[in-house]
Amino acid sequence: MTNPEAYGKEFAPKAQETAGGRLVAIGGAGGAGAKPVANIEGTAPKRVVIQGWDSIDQLKGWYNSAEYQALLKIVQPYATFRRYAIEATAQ
Repeated sequence: MTNPEAYGKEFAPKAQETAGGRLVAIGGAGGAGAKPVANIEGTAPKRVVIQGWDSIDQLKGWYNSAEYQALLKIVQPYATFRRYAIEATAQ
């Protein structure tokens, strides 16, 4: 993230509004309700968001939506992403 202020103002709140998943945690730079990231071992990322979705297909549908893709174009000048999806473990 090269511009946390712009990320927090122009992208994060709008992206959170579009998400259909459950917001579990937000940490690091970029505002929009972020809590500090506690570094235990290794280099911590500048920002972490954890969402819960009913399915990976649902997540992909949101990610590939025209609305979210338009938001990604706004954020491209000042942030890059690493994204991962893991199916939940039965509890």
